[in-house]
Amino acid sequence: MPIAPIWIDGIKFTFYVYRNGIIYCRYRDEAGKRKGFSTKTNNRGRSKEVVRKKVQRGEIVLSANASNTLFSEFADNFWSLDNLTVRMRVEAGTLRQDTIDIYNSYLKNHILPYFKDKKLLGINRSDIQEWMISLRDNKSIENTTINKIFLTLKNMLNIAIDGGLLNKNVTDGIKKFKEKPVNRDILTLDEYRILFDRNTFETIWKKDLLNYTLNLLASTTGLRQGELKGLKVGKIDFEKKELTVDQAWSRRYGLKSTKSEVPRTVPLLFDRVIETLKELLSYRVYKDPEDFLFYQEKRDRPISHRAISKHYNFAVNQIGITEQRRLERKLFFATHRHFCNTHFEEILPNFMVRYILGWSDKSNIQSRYTIYRNFDFNKYKKDLETLFFG
Repeated sequence: MPIAPIWIDGIKFTFYVYRNGIIYCRYRDEAGKRKGFSTKTNNRGRSKEVVRKKVQRGEIVLSANASNTLFSEFADNFWSLDNLTVRMRVEAGTLRQDTIDIYNSYLKNHILPYFKDKKLLGINRSDIQEWMISLRDNKSIENTTINKIFLTLKNMLNIAIDGGLLNKNVTDGIKKFKEKPVNRDILTLDEYRILFDRNTFETIWKKDLLNYTLNLLASTTGLRQGELKGLKVGKIDFEKKELTVDQAWSRRYGLKSTKSEVPRTVPLLFDRVIETLKELLSYRVYKDPEDFLFYQEKRDRPISHRAISKHYNFAVNQIGITEQRRLERKLFFATHRHFCNTHFEEILPNFMVRYILGWSDKSNIQSRYTIYRNFDFNKYKKDLETLFFG
């Protein structure tokens, strides 16, 4: 694993572990000449302390400052757990690994190509503005995405200030691009009822009980796709008519915590859903408590994202929504969550809806201190059943 670099008076010190296990340090002097020395230790923390003491004793003279630092040097291995600031944010729960992946993608594909050869202190407001315009004009990137890329760079420069490399952030005061509102549609109640009508199960779903159940559960619980894929048989409690959501499946990392990182108990409010889940389990070969409910080909892996999208799109087409019309209406598997939220809010109190769907709102005192066991869902079940299924 690489060792995170350190910065002292604008000079970057990098570390390398040689075959003998000893850690060596490299840096560039004010003339840009590369220099290096052995720290004579194999301990990472101690090796950095060796460098700091050499500087304090005057054995390494640093008369240069951040004006000599190229952005590419500053950005090297920036969004990784080797960066102390990034690691602290991960440990604090304010930064997730999948978010780090997105930041790295923005950095590699859209930030570095423009700024890599510029000196960190030499970057000015005009550079930032010209860069943003170039992303829109030359790469035809949507304003929403450009704003996210811009905030990634802004975040990096804020960290540079914290590290003593910069005195101010040149992105401050630069306005983001105007974003176009995304008008998402959901299925109408008539379309929804046709989609899950068991009389048309053979035509619409081709007798595919797995995907039928997956979509039905998504639309009646609001579970995210990753939460559904990470759902295991043992998390379903038919006696209490509820399931526990405490992990999600990531295409890149496998099982991980949910988006809110807070386990929650989700009620199964529809008898039809409970009966369909029981029917699915009666046909499943693997149904131990630790087995995925929605495995497809391999026992140790849930159904793929591609397969879910394929079956959803096919079923929606079968109820009379053409592919072109589906795309125009922006109907995707994730739309089930919007459908559920929209119609739950017609019947259930807002705090119940937020809890069931796992909306994270740390400022909402009611959501933080309300106990799930005190919720009485029974008085809403009949109205929900009528609303969803007629």
